[in-house]
Amino acid sequence: MCKHKKLWCVILFLALVPLFSTASAGTSFVFRNGINWGTTVAGMLAAEGLQEGGGAYNNVPYGGYMNFYLKTQNVYYVFRDDLLVMAYAQLPGGAEAYAAQKEQQIALFGAPADVSADTVSALMDPMFPGTYFSELTTWRLDDGTLVALIAVNRENYMAYIHEQRILGGA
Repeated sequence: MCKHKKLWCVILFLALVPLFSTASAGTSFVFRNGINWGTTVAGMLAAEGLQEGGGAYNNVPYGGYMNFYLKTQNVYYVFRDDLLVMAYAQLPGGAEAYAAQKEQQIALFGAPADVSADTVSALMDPMFPGTYFSELTTWRLDDGTLVALIAVNRENYMAYIHEQRILGGA
């Protein structure tokens, strides 16, 4: 009887493995309105329905990056040259909202990745010096995108980061 229990445990384990591994399988970065890592500044403006200089967004250069803030959407895009390096959105604030968003992301992407706050801070520092987090949970997508759920001063953000482009790669 002991042999049968082990066999059933192995069968059950093998049946459950795909459930855990498919949560993030095939995932790649796609943001609002179909924006992805191939989207240029002009493509982002078109996808968001914005006209250059139309007043619906701010764009501020800093440290070789161009930061776009969509005023009424609380959505941000960061480009270096014409390459998107980061996209993020402000979410409802507070600890309860953070916990709820974290559970949604776990359902979508699976278990969080083990990426330190120092690593994420170092990636964001060239664009936002002195970045710190009161709370941080990360995931890695199949295409290499680093996803970060961030809490700063009771405000929550969901950020999608292209590490290679920030670190100087393509």
